[in-house]
Amino acid sequence: MGMLVGARVRAAAISAACLTVFCPDFSSADELKAPDPFKAASTRLKDLSSFVDNHLQTVETVNKAAGTKIAGSKSQTMDVSAFSQIAGKGAGANIRAIENTLRFQQLDSAPNIRKLDFLQDHQTQLRDFSSKLHQAQTDLQTLAPAEAKQRFDAIIVPTDMQEILQLGTDGRTLPLPPHLQGLGGLKPSTLTPYVVGPGSAATVEYPSVVEIAYAWDGFGSSALCTGTLISSTSVLTAAHCFCEQVSAKTAKDCLSATYKRGQEDVKIDDKRFVSVFFHDRGVVAVDQIIINPNYAFPKKDLAILKLAKEITDVMPAPLNTVRPIKPGEFATIVGFGVHSPLRANGSPQPGPPVDGSEGIKLWATIQASACKDAGFEEDFCWNFKLRNENKILGSTCHGDSGGPAFATIDGAVRLVGVTSGGPDDCRAGKGGPTYDVEVFKNISWITSVAGPNANPAFAANPNAFIKNPGIRAYGAPYHLFINTPDHLNGSFSIVSASGFLTVSVNTTPTFATLTLELTAPGATSPACTSSVADAFATCTVQSPAIGSWNVRVTGASPQESQVVAAVSH
Repeated sequence: MGMLVGARVRAAAISAACLTVFCPDFSSADELKAPDPFKAASTRLKDLSSFVDNHLQTVETVNKAAGTKIAGSKSQTMDVSAFSQIAGKGAGANIRAIENTLRFQQLDSAPNIRKLDFLQDHQTQLRDFSSKLHQAQTDLQTLAPAEAKQRFDAIIVPTDMQEILQLGTDGRTLPLPPHLQGLGGLKPSTLTPYVVGPGSAATVEYPSVVEIAYAWDGFGSSALCTGTLISSTSVLTAAHCFCEQVSAKTAKDCLSATYKRGQEDVKIDDKRFVSVFFHDRGVVAVDQIIINPNYAFPKKDLAILKLAKEITDVMPAPLNTVRPIKPGEFATIVGFGVHSPLRANGSPQPGPPVDGSEGIKLWATIQASACKDAGFEEDFCWNFKLRNENKILGSTCHGDSGGPAFATIDGAVRLVGVTSGGPDDCRAGKGGPTYDVEVFKNISWITSVAGPNANPAFAANPNAFIKNPGIRAYGAPYHLFINTPDHLNGSFSIVSASGFLTVSVNTTPTFATLTLELTAPGATSPACTSSVADAFATCTVQSPAIGSWNVRVTGASPQESQVVAAVSH
């Protein structure tokens, strides 16, 4: 058996996420309100322009040579590989780029003349796109961000380039995470998502992904682990989130042990000090903590929290009941744990994980691999490393334990894994693999405890567990407080009658007072104020007035925060 590496419980989220243009970023109107949303756009735009220019040069070279080299075989049908080899031979062309360009257009079995015709049209589109990218670089330097975004929204990415922009040098595509995918998994059709993207690391999407909080004695509540809503009353997470508090590696030892809290001996399944934080619903009490009875770390590292109230307006994440995730397949991980340093717009920057940075929701992409050591038969693994020269995959860290891995299985996004463990320092290329418990291989126990996974109310919106714009009034994915005290101000509109308005803020812990103020349209004093020692606060208003509402959060340096406003009917 290989040496077990550290579990992903609280200490000090995602160690890295997409940094380059090849991994597009989110760019909603709300997220553009984040500080300096175009700060990293110049580099991304320059990289994108260089990539397109290089690809254009390759296509031009092949087109110039192909007419004579394949003149006598235009009516023949060569496969894409053979065609690309002949057309590009001796031309110094990037043969793989041509192969994949043709393959994405499903031209493998097309006559050579169709391949040639496509490459001619492709060259024309590339020239136009390249010209627009060069103009966009000028626009970025001379226009205000809002006007530049408007210009970028008008630049259409050629359809045959949308896949290529996701292409790795190994010929695979690095898919968009689910919350950035269009209907049917389409790639973005305009330029903006490829170059702006304030929310590529920090996110307030994935409403089914929750922070599991612990009320630390004398210090308020803050992030312990991450979990996923899998039924209206159940959150799936990791057993070691609780058992590590008593240094227990098995369910038997865990459930029989106690730990000291002040003068009190407390069992790990004592629900009094554990709560669940939803971006869209705030804090929900826990009614029961259930540890998988066969837990023996790293085996069966699963627990289910039964909630004290039913959650009916957040969709549970669909469980993977189809097949295990395969080595080489990509997945999206989401968590509230410790993360790399973040820029002012919420995107990651190089550097080791920052101690004490748990409490902010982030996402990243991983590529699954088989687990080689004994004891991991019901897990899948991945190694946190650079995928190729410009593309960075992510990984999990302390506080992400229990969080989800989402992957597309049989055409639908499903919950495939539960974060369990990995190298203690959470850094790329260090230590052994990181690993998740396979949902598919534990589905019987999960469903027997959690109950029905589906919620019929979301039948018309099957991806509402990823994003649910129907209830969202506002979302600010990242803010860094740089003074003490410091303030985050935002505004949003209620456009129709609703039953309740819930505004929530979650932060990294600084053990200082966190204050949330919510002011109604036309009012001069807050309709709700929440001032707490916790790392999250919530305001709820019944029958909120239609119009523009203001939210103000007071925090302390170096806290990071996220704010969400949601309505219910």
